[in-house]
Amino acid sequence: MTERKRIEDRLQRTQYAVDHAADQIFVIGSNGYFLDVNEAACRRLGYTKEELLTLSVMDIDSDCSPELWIKVWAEFIEQKGMRLDRQHRSKTGEVYPVEVLANYIDHQGQALSYAIVRDVTERRQAEEAIRESELRYKLVTEATFDAIALHEHGVLLEVNVGLERMFGYESGELLGRSILDLIADESRNFVRLNMRDGMTGPYEAVGRRKDGTTFPGELVVRPYRYRGKEVRLVAGRDITVRKQLELQLARHAEALEREVEDRTSEIAKLEAQRSQTEKLAAVGQMAAAVAHEINNPIAGIRNAFMLVKQAVDPTHPHYEFVDMIDREIGRVASIVQNMYQLYRKEPSKAEPVNLPLLLQDLKAVFAKRMSQSGMTFVVTEAPLSAKLLVAQGDLLQVLMNLIQNALDSSRQGGTIRLNVCQDTDLVRISVSDEGSGITPDVLPHIFDPFFTTKTEKGQKGMGLGLSVSQSLVMAMGGRLEVQTEQGAGSTFSIILPEPASESLASGHRNIIQEVLTHET
Repeated sequence: MTERKRIEDRLQRTQYAVDHAADQIFVIGSNGYFLDVNEAACRRLGYTKEELLTLSVMDIDSDCSPELWIKVWAEFIEQKGMRLDRQHRSKTGEVYPVEVLANYIDHQGQALSYAIVRDVTERRQAEEAIRESELRYKLVTEATFDAIALHEHGVLLEVNVGLERMFGYESGELLGRSILDLIADESRNFVRLNMRDGMTGPYEAVGRRKDGTTFPGELVVRPYRYRGKEVRLVAGRDITVRKQLELQLARHAEALEREVEDRTSEIAKLEAQRSQTEKLAAVGQMAAAVAHEINNPIAGIRNAFMLVKQAVDPTHPHYEFVDMIDREIGRVASIVQNMYQLYRKEPSKAEPVNLPLLLQDLKAVFAKRMSQSGMTFVVTEAPLSAKLLVAQGDLLQVLMNLIQNALDSSRQGGTIRLNVCQDTDLVRISVSDEGSGITPDVLPHIFDPFFTTKTEKGQKGMGLGLSVSQSLVMAMGGRLEVQTEQGAGSTFSIILPEPASESLASGHRNIIQEVLTHET
């Protein structure tokens, strides 16, 4: 009685375990009908147990015909079990994938199938998602020229064609090798530390090809899930060309800095020259004024002393002072003459003028001031029949004075124009501004020494710029003209004699216009 009780208890426990198992369990006879099912099978298929026990495998597997069942059952009996992937259909018509593990049992001489069925819908979806992800990865990696690899703790799992091509390996040759085999010795420790610390980059390292040659590369690393594992996706790029361009750019920048330093030094010299010229002109004007006042009295004294000298007896005890006075009067006269020469100096030596270079220097001198004022500087240059033969330094000084005056007269954001053209028998160099113009009461005095209107808005001047410019232009054999209109601006024109005649090349009358715009 006790043994029977133990057997009944064990059967009850077994039945309970079967009924409450997570997987679906079916006991199937040789005809395909269900002899027993558990609660999981009823729940998933949507039938009651009584309903399922009236059905067969053919009722829940639409692809299983009676003919196919006979064939499958024969194989099952022969193999004493089998594993199948099938499609089940629930009572509501839902079709879903299942995995069937059919176990052979012999119950009192009757062959039965004890089938454990598992719904693999989620697993199939996950597998499909993985396949799609791997396909996308394959498509992307094969389409790029960059090197892409997947590695787990440094062991290469996948590499794309771009990586194999970049490093010179055959297809599949790198799989299973260490990613550090692709890193040059000088970068290996650095890359190893970055791998250990989870560095994502981008960072640079030196790569090593199969043939041992090296090249600079840039790496980016990202975490990636691959076939259920957390791995690392590495994208690498050969930056040899970029490094070469960076080197060339650095050299060019260095050369440009040297050129800027040289030009800055040259501009400083030109500024110093302009400042010195104005100072000398002021001193010369003052010296000429003083000399003029002294010259007439000295001439009178000298004439009167000639009469006194004739009246003094050479034997007079103090006659020696007569000659001394005569010499000192001569010395004073010489000083006066030198003061005249300081202002009315001999004309500077004429030389062929490189006009394009001179205009370029002017643009460099005034570039900063133009930028600060938001001004636009327009230079229009027509080809001349021959180079100007004037004192180049004097011409530069005159143009600097005119442009500076134009800047002082212009409104912020205005335009200053410098135009060079050749008429029949002369060359005209004009500087125009868009200022307020020159009032009629001021116009007659603009070339007077020490006359200035720069008394407002922090402006200051000695009033020598135009007077000195006029003197320099006259020394070149030319003249300085002005046209002005109230509210529209002024134009100062340097009129110089025509250069030495040379035949102009036919068809070369094109005007070259260069516009420099500076924004505040």
